[in-house]
Amino acid sequence: MIDWPILAVLVLVAFIWLAALHRWRLAIYGLFGYVPLAGAVQLWLPEHAMAVLAKDILFVAPAYLGFLLNRGGSRPALVLPAWLRVFLVLFAAIVLLQCVNPAAPSWLATLVGVKVWLFYVPLLFLGFSMARRKSELESLLKFLIVLQWVPCLAGAAQWLGSVWFDYRTTMRLFYGDAAAAATQGFASFDLGGKLLRFPSTFSFPMQYYSYLLSATAVTYAGLCLFRSRLWSRISGISLGLVVLASFLSGVRAAFVFTPLLLGVIYLLHGRPVALVKVMVILAVIVGWTLNLSQVNAELAFQHLVGLTQYYARVNTWSYVASYTTFLGAGTGAGTGAARYVLKQADRTVPESYYAKAGFELGVIGLAAVAGLLAAIVGTGLAAHRRVRDDRLRAVSAAALGLVITVCLYCFKGSFLDFDPLNVLFWFLVGLMLKVPRLDARGFEPSLAPERRSRWLRAAWREVRGAGNAWAGG
Repeated sequence: MIDWPILAVLVLVAFIWLAALHRWRLAIYGLFGYVPLAGAVQLWLPEHAMAVLAKDILFVAPAYLGFLLNRGGSRPALVLPAWLRVFLVLFAAIVLLQCVNPAAPSWLATLVGVKVWLFYVPLLFLGFSMARRKSELESLLKFLIVLQWVPCLAGAAQWLGSVWFDYRTTMRLFYGDAAAAATQGFASFDLGGKLLRFPSTFSFPMQYYSYLLSATAVTYAGLCLFRSRLWSRISGISLGLVVLASFLSGVRAAFVFTPLLLGVIYLLHGRPVALVKVMVILAVIVGWTLNLSQVNAELAFQHLVGLTQYYARVNTWSYVASYTTFLGAGTGAGTGAARYVLKQADRTVPESYYAKAGFELGVIGLAAVAGLLAAIVGTGLAAHRRVRDDRLRAVSAAALGLVITVCLYCFKGSFLDFDPLNVLFWFLVGLMLKVPRLDARGFEPSLAPERRSRWLRAAWREVRGAGNAWAGG
């Protein structure tokens, strides 16, 4: 008897792989379209272990293969600075060497650790090659900005349902039996009122906020890049929606890192006066959202200040040092995702990304991770200084601002281990390094007003190109 659901899945996988072999950019568009839904799929299909790997099998792996098969000799390659290459190779080598550490966990957990550390790093090469011209950069940003409305509106609907009806009832309406897992046991914070946590379309709230943090940078880039008045307005509204959704998510880090990200972006873009205005607007939005949530603003402010001081004191050097060993415990030993193969729900793993590096990879591995991230920031700053066009400087500033913010954010948690930041971070690093190349070419006629609607057909062009290639044999 034919199992039709399995057959349908196999046909879908085959179609995506065949399309990606001819047009790898199509797989990237599919990846970004799937990422906001990946967490929900995992929660709705908890009995299917392959749901965790769905995005990797459907999009990431075929994108890599298609990229390698269609590189072409005329394509300008990404040439990394020597110091960045050294840290990148050292980091990868240490991760692989730690696989044979006698203290390492089971081989399955080790494979999970390797995947979490290294699998998405090559996306920086795809991010560099994604936009061959500025019109393609605009198309990509428009796609991402429109896509952001789905999780933002879903998060807003969850917040409204909790205000008007009941938190648990609303979350069960969205997630059913998986509601408790999605909300981490319906967790909330009592700050003179309940600060509720919402996962939107993700598997838990921190994933949702990590997406919103990336969306903030992407939307700012589009706001400043687009020449179309219509798309500038859409981007402005989208940026306001993303910022509001961040504060309504119930993730306390949003009240610290969203203003920090915007502050870094505005300073890198050279707009200190606008930054002052934005901070005033953010203060108003924060006060308004706290009032709507019936949270005492004074208690919330004191709580956030105390929490920030605590993390700055505890989750930095002393916390990292407390987990760091000289030789390390082996790749995968401190990886949260290894629970899927170890079946140890009560495993204690380091909370900080840097503490995890010291715990798994040892002192040299920690130095390699810190050096790699510092090299990325340094290379980004050098690339940003070379950009002259103000519109493209906004794109460079947004990507670099996100990189800097994420490097600081990783003192709080291993967010580069989780969807969607693991994908978006490395991809945007590559895009950041491509901006100076795009700046050297100048704006093309393809950005004229009569061509504005072409962004809607960006993905379709990839499908049509793949079809033509098949038809031609």
